[in-house]
Amino acid sequence: MNTHNAAFQNSLRCLQHPSSLICIAILLLNDHVFKLTSPSWVTGKLSDFAGLFFFPFLVAVILSALLSRFRIRPEPLGQIIFSFVAIWFSLIKTFPPINAVTSSLASFFIQGTAQIALDPTDLMALIILLPAWKLWQQSQQAKTSNRLAYAAFVMGSVATLATSPQEWAVSSVTDLAISDDGVIYAADRENFGQETYPIAKSLDGGLTWERDFEKDSLPNLHEKRYPIQACNSRSETLNHNCYRVTSNHQLEQYGNKSWVRVFPSDLSVRAYDIIIFTRENNNYMLVAIGEAGVLRRDLPQGNWEIIPVINAGSR
Repeated sequence: MNTHNAAFQNSLRCLQHPSSLICIAILLLNDHVFKLTSPSWVTGKLSDFAGLFFFPFLVAVILSALLSRFRIRPEPLGQIIFSFVAIWFSLIKTFPPINAVTSSLASFFIQGTAQIALDPTDLMALIILLPAWKLWQQSQQAKTSNRLAYAAFVMGSVATLATSPQEWAVSSVTDLAISDDGVIYAADRENFGQETYPIAKSLDGGLTWERDFEKDSLPNLHEKRYPIQACNSRSETLNHNCYRVTSNHQLEQYGNKSWVRVFPSDLSVRAYDIIIFTRENNNYMLVAIGEAGVLRRDLPQGNWEIIPVINAGSR
């Protein structure tokens, strides 16, 4: 049936092209070797570039086979598929609801947990669609080796779905630390181990966060022993100047000679760590709340604000 399907044959020719085979190999090595042994900004972007190059060809194989009765020519089918991939990729990197739906679908197919980073800087990888589109247009005259093409389809599908066991990025804020120069660090320590773990840093008092690839551990990160207590030293005249995180992950405040829970009633989160710091003559409290990110509050009586940290709280 598909031998007379020009779009299907063109999809196979693109997949068997050396450029596609190299990108499939790069994606497999990067996700399962490089990201685990040498995580960096480069490995974070490499998967996007490699995967985006051949992913339209995978979609084209499936779609052209399903629509074979309509005999859609390669040119219009390619325009539809490349436009869809570009829009879809842009949305999953910038729009949390689409990111969450796509992650859930991927998790269903691999029967495991799949995480897709919500990172607008990944949109730079869209440039790789230009040479991929050029290959789509030029491959119509090439010969097809079905065995190689089908093998590339299988390996490409595996490379796309079988992501690395755990992305080296903060997905749950479990530890907080602050340096002498005011840089705040959020670490995903309990999910990755005590020796090395992904770290995010904030240069503006916890309002925005970025990955810190230069550090794989924080020497000044304290060994946690609950309860973890922090006091607003500049408010010593106030009766409610100390806070603590308990072993059952509650945030409490000291007042009237006892500790009372202080999370707003509409918040259902768990506390893991706490710091209090001074910035521009104002006092702030930052609470690590796991997969929800961090909770920030102006002291002594400011509003609560939940802030995402990389993957934590971003979906």
